[in-house]
Amino acid sequence: MEFGPWLPLDDAHVQVLADAPGAVQLGRADRSLVEYPRGKSAMVFYFYAARSMREALRRLFADALGEPGARGEGPLVFRVCAGGDDTRAWLEGLFDDFVERFGRAPILHPDDDDE
Repeated sequence: MEFGPWLPLDDAHVQVLADAPGAVQLGRADRSLVEYPRGKSAMVFYFYAARSMREALRRLFADALGEPGARGEGPLVFRVCAGGDDTRAWLEGLFDDFVERFGRAPILHPDDDDE
């Protein structure tokens, strides 16, 4: 499995997404790197949408769709991989690998250590 091409996180690109389940990865549009405890990455968020990637992006990133850069990470880009349970399991593995490699979840995920 693999993600498709990077697309700007804007209404036009979200609107044409399939109304289907799938994995979504978000990064900084300028590809600048976030400093993590054990390295740097441009990735800022991962999620799996059980019903609709389009509706999940609209709900989770309404602020960034209305105002690019609203979350303090600059304009964002996203890419998707459509699919069901196999895709969910694949994304869970990618997320776990990210945490192990970089020492925490991507910057836009809540970090339990910060509380």
